[in-house]
Amino acid sequence: MTFQFNHPSLSAIRANLIIQKLVDFPSNVDRLNIFATGRTGSGKTTLGNRLIGIDYFMPSSGYQDCTDEINLIKFPMGLNYFDLPGVCSDDRLENYNRVALGLEQVEDFPFVENLILAKYSKDKTSEKQKFSISEFSLQQFKPDLIFYLIAPDKQFLSVDCTYLRDLLQQHCQVIYVFNMFASKETSSEHFASPQNISDAVNKLTKIHTSVLGKTSQPVIVQVNCWTGEGISELIARSGEMLGSEKGRLFEELIRYQSEKTPDKYVCQVKEEILRILAHAACQKPDGTSRSGETLLEDCQILWEFISSLLSKHQEMPSFVQQVIKAQVYTIISQYTEHQYEKVTRQMSKPIYKSVPVFKTVYEEVPDYNRPIQVPRFINKSTSNPFKKMKNIAKYGSTKKETVVYETVGYYNKTVSRQVHDGYREEYSHTEYWQEETGEQKLVGTTYQYFRQSAIVLLLALVHLLISISINDCESYKDVEVRYQSLYESYFLKVSKLPNFPIEPTEKLVFSILSAHLEKLFKDDFDEVVRTVACS
Repeated sequence: MTFQFNHPSLSAIRANLIIQKLVDFPSNVDRLNIFATGRTGSGKTTLGNRLIGIDYFMPSSGYQDCTDEINLIKFPMGLNYFDLPGVCSDDRLENYNRVALGLEQVEDFPFVENLILAKYSKDKTSEKQKFSISEFSLQQFKPDLIFYLIAPDKQFLSVDCTYLRDLLQQHCQVIYVFNMFASKETSSEHFASPQNISDAVNKLTKIHTSVLGKTSQPVIVQVNCWTGEGISELIARSGEMLGSEKGRLFEELIRYQSEKTPDKYVCQVKEEILRILAHAACQKPDGTSRSGETLLEDCQILWEFISSLLSKHQEMPSFVQQVIKAQVYTIISQYTEHQYEKVTRQMSKPIYKSVPVFKTVYEEVPDYNRPIQVPRFINKSTSNPFKKMKNIAKYGSTKKETVVYETVGYYNKTVSRQVHDGYREEYSHTEYWQEETGEQKLVGTTYQYFRQSAIVLLLALVHLLISISINDCESYKDVEVRYQSLYESYFLKVSKLPNFPIEPTEKLVFSILSAHLEKLFKDDFDEVVRTVACS
């Protein structure tokens, strides 16, 4: 989210100091009566509430005819602020207003015989008293000064002219207060246009000079009754109009706010700078190309703030932008932590084993189951006498001729057998493993808050702009050297701030910085800002 400065307003500071002094002022001055008059809805009650410093101290609805009695705020030092009913709207209330100021009642309007005075105390309660016209005049409720409130965004009509003419014929101590109505939220865009203001000035000037003479020019002060801006000038012009005796109170108020305004202004400026320091400290990079834009934007916003404060109104020169941008990206790199891991690749290798190889051989071998037999005749003798006799008869001998077979060898047969014939390599399995490639890959990124580094970045920029004239820096190198010197100086101070959180919040960082202001701003900073407040 883009940071937004609440630009300190010297006029608002002066107004608040006057309001503070009005409440606390000792009761040592003569009674002073100020009457607030004007058309209904012009802001009389709001101005009274602003002077007391409390919104809605006196009842005000913000609509027409919100005051149906005379409201009186009695300030401690003797100042009485009378808030009169509005004119030019309700006939009866206009006569109420006229009677309070000692003017003739309008015959065509309802006649007023009694007045109700509501005295307001600090607890917002009111004590009401009823007076007849004669009794009211005996109370010494005579105006020493009249604030005639005008809403310039509304037309100054003929009835306003008639009432003003009657008023000036009785009272010449009149200050015309232009209530510059604006949005309560922004207070920046006024409802009245320049043409509205010009028309109102011309009309009242014409009436004023026609009654009091051309040598008496109207005193006109623009005030925002919601914010208090312009009250300081209103008090100053009131003191001038009342003179030395009655105006002593206003002189004291002006003296008080003149003494206190510079310090208050310095404090508010520092407070705004602390706010943006806390805002920047709680930012962190996001990993995109826009990571540095938040810090650079804060630097640009801060530059514009300080530049307008010093009434320089100059854009950040390109060579200053270069210095700041370089520092911003250095900070981003410091608070961006990348996690890497080594890149590996899967490797594999087939594994082989040696397997014995056999071959079949054939060979001829004797087949002992197939012998080679040759017949042979032999004479075989016998011991049996009978057989001998038989053999003699048959063969002529006692021996018998017999055939026997004799094995002279064997037939061959072919047989086969396996014989070792060496080895062969055979696939067994594949082995796998991871091998580093020498490269790394990003596996994650951690982003840290900028913390003290962002604070130092902006503080150095503040003091760079405060302490030098940028136009005197002719080169990038000049600015870089000066800025780096300031950066290093403040880094030593800020890095030693105690209890700085790892997970910062803007509220906590602001509190820590506020407790160590003396380490963050040099004396020349206060001197420069005070000079602005006094100018």
